[in-house]
Amino acid sequence: MPIVPPNGLAAYARGETLSDALFTPMGILKRVRYAAGLEIVPHNHGGSGQFLLVLEGETHFGEPGLTHFVCPPGTAIIVPPHCEHWWRMVQETQLIQFDHHPFSQRDFGNLSLLFGPLQTRLVTIDMGIAKVRELETRIDAVIAEGTPVHGALISAAILDFLARLVAQSRVLQGELGTSLHPAVVRAIAYVDRHIRDPLTTDTLARHAHLGQSRLCQLFREQLGMTPGQYIAEAKARMAERLLLNPSMSVSDVAAALGFGSVSYFSRFFKKHCGTNPAATRRIP
Repeated sequence: MPIVPPNGLAAYARGETLSDALFTPMGILKRVRYAAGLEIVPHNHGGSGQFLLVLEGETHFGEPGLTHFVCPPGTAIIVPPHCEHWWRMVQETQLIQFDHHPFSQRDFGNLSLLFGPLQTRLVTIDMGIAKVRELETRIDAVIAEGTPVHGALISAAILDFLARLVAQSRVLQGELGTSLHPAVVRAIAYVDRHIRDPLTTDTLARHAHLGQSRLCQLFREQLGMTPGQYIAEAKARMAERLLLNPSMSVSDVAAALGFGSVSYFSRFFKKHCGTNPAATRRIP
């Protein structure tokens, strides 16, 4: 079985769309069966994350030179945005999967700890095949019912499952990383609420009720970046999303995110996203 790039999977995968009407920021929900021995080269999904559940078979996921996870049925796999990773299907494997944009703390609370901008490393969590099959059964029942609000019902089932996933992962107690200082949580929430405004470290420090130097220290210790870097990454992710909206021009996106000029926004976007805004708009 060959080693293929992401755009070479079609010949080795059979899938079905379960829903294309999930709540934002979740994308199209699919159930896909991959051939045994299939391996994909290291890649990432840009500003989008990916969530996968193993239904049958066995797959291996990992970050080049860093991690290697064996994922039997019942495993949940969380791939954060910009996370370079590879995978290999040891057996014929069936997955439920969807791509998603980062979950904001404002809209999704503690779900953002695993599915938001704070998560930067590949994570696998054993949920048990019974719980995964229960979710699949709920989704299939909604589809069979044929209700016009199937997207809302499936979204509710998935969000319920993700909440249980967060609880089982013990991320709230810091098992997957350092517990966040309340000031850092306040600063992150402020960025989520005001991402379209001009933001500075001083602004975050005032709303986090700390001095700038202390807030910078906490961000470096707990997030591995400065408040300014966090602001830049958050704006870059939002810019990627807005640029895919055909009703918004590049200048509209620049203005919406608080940039004083299109040229400044273009330089910022090139620095943080590796391409220019016009090229992003051409991505299908």
